[in-house]
Amino acid sequence: MESDRKKLISETRTDGKDFDPEYSSPYLLNLDITLPITRICVLSVREITIYPVGYCLSCKKETPIYWLKSKGRLRDWANFMEEVREISCTQKGCGCKFKPSFTFETQKPFPFRSKTDILLLLVDWFQKTSGNKFDFSEVEKEADGFRVFWTPFHRILSGWTELIPFELFINVLRYTPPEDLEGVLLGRDGVPFLGGYLFANKILEG
Repeated sequence: MESDRKKLISETRTDGKDFDPEYSSPYLLNLDITLPITRICVLSVREITIYPVGYCLSCKKETPIYWLKSKGRLRDWANFMEEVREISCTQKGCGCKFKPSFTFETQKPFPFRSKTDILLLLVDWFQKTSGNKFDFSEVEKEADGFRVFWTPFHRILSGWTELIPFELFINVLRYTPPEDLEGVLLGRDGVPFLGGYLFANKILEG
């Protein structure tokens, strides 16, 4: 799935920049894709609206998605993820099957932060807001780095989604894979942080 996301981003972006895993997002952001005028809002949270996009990598055309059950609630998001797992391209002569992509919109400006910046800023905010220390002993260490899970975040501060600054919240969303989004927003333990991104070990040494 990650390779598909990289391919989608690399084949649609027009800014000439190399793929940077520190800034790569599973959502379509600032890409050269013309979105349909009529879109389905499958999730709306804190002035952020997420839309599904049926973009075929094979013919590079968009297939409309017709799903009329959504009011933008988290339960609607969960239902969409369960019911719309595959899309068939409607372009003549193509017929490829692919998973839906997603894009989100907001009217509020925000800076794009790297994943490492988000981890450090988030740990600092959680500690200051809760008055508790973040437990780095719970990270999953590997030879080339370490992975973080949401469990220690939820343990020291529940209900954080309504408290966290918008800048941090939207950056967390843009790096969280669609399949993990419900678990993060509901505070479920064991959900990989930012899609299980492998952070540099030097962070733990700092």
